[in-house]
Amino acid sequence: MSTSFLWQVKLMKIASSIMDVVYGMTGVARRGIDLAQVAQLHADLRAWERSLPRELRIAPNTLSTCSSPPDVFMINLAFHWLLILLLHPFFKPHIKVQPPSFSEIPSSGGSTKRRDFALLKLREAALNECPTSATHILSLFAAYRRLYTLRLTPVTAVQIAYTAGKTHLATILAGGPNPSTKARKAKGEFLECVQILKEIGESWASGRLTAEMLQTLLVRGEKRMQQALVAAPSQAGVRSYDPPPGPPPAKRDFLLYPDSVCSVLITIIFL
Repeated sequence: MSTSFLWQVKLMKIASSIMDVVYGMTGVARRGIDLAQVAQLHADLRAWERSLPRELRIAPNTLSTCSSPPDVFMINLAFHWLLILLLHPFFKPHIKVQPPSFSEIPSSGGSTKRRDFALLKLREAALNECPTSATHILSLFAAYRRLYTLRLTPVTAVQIAYTAGKTHLATILAGGPNPSTKARKAKGEFLECVQILKEIGESWASGRLTAEMLQTLLVRGEKRMQQALVAAPSQAGVRSYDPPPGPPPAKRDFLLYPDSVCSVLITIIFL
């Protein structure tokens, strides 16, 4: 347990920086985020992952047979959760990103050109890594369910499942009224997030409430897509719906809106 705690502390130091740089005390993504700091935090997270001792790793190809203790599951879940939170402001699945070629890397020029390049790189990373981490979260929960049942999760699991569900929701709604294979797959995984939250909700009431909120966001988003189709059929496929950030900070419920600085404190307590 002491080794696990050490790596939890290292991860929470990165988490604290993510909240300071990307979200601040309001829990809502800042405007004018320092892209260089985000890129460094992304590198720090990946370095943490590479250095994680073997006994604390849960590889995707071992999930069906692993018997790791709950704290090891939670540290792996927390990593993917934080990766999504870091890149979430740049996750725009309705915007096509053309990966920059080596020749396009600005060796000189104004700050605007360098910032545009940095933004493009972060959007590319977000498109590749947010859905992957959301899928890993589902796989980890499935293995946890097999070993311990989801009733025996810490309350942090509500926030992690919500973040995965919100990621899949963005992919669903980016597909428009004629969903792609990717959007259909995302919907299946979104519904699995809802089911996970319902099972967690047998112990934590916030799980049931968050499951209902995700379902409401899906219905609302699909309704907007249909309205867009009726209003402007030629444009419906390129419209998207972003879930609302939640109530003002003074009324924010950190169990329902996990992009909050409170999430880090809850994780430290319950991991």
